[in-house]
Amino acid sequence: MGQAQLLKKRVQQLEQARKEGKITLKYFYKELLELLAELKDFLEEENLPDSEIKRQIPVLLFFIKEQLETVEHYGIHLSKN
Repeated sequence: MGQAQLLKKRVQQLEQARKEGKITLKYFYKELLELLAELKDFLEEENLPDSEIKRQIPVLLFFIKEQLETVEHYGIHLSKN
């Protein structure tokens, strides 16, 4: 099974666990962010065509801006651990 399939399976497992009430919303969110970090590491190694990169940039910008708005709204201090 390839890396993408493994990550997709983990997403499905997390979604199912959340749907069944086996994990908290906060844990679900944390695990999704962990998956995002793993996906970032994986994608950095890949040679995506410029057309795909161009297509993904608006999605990433929206997500990042929304998360920063949340951080700012709740007064969360960003720091490296």
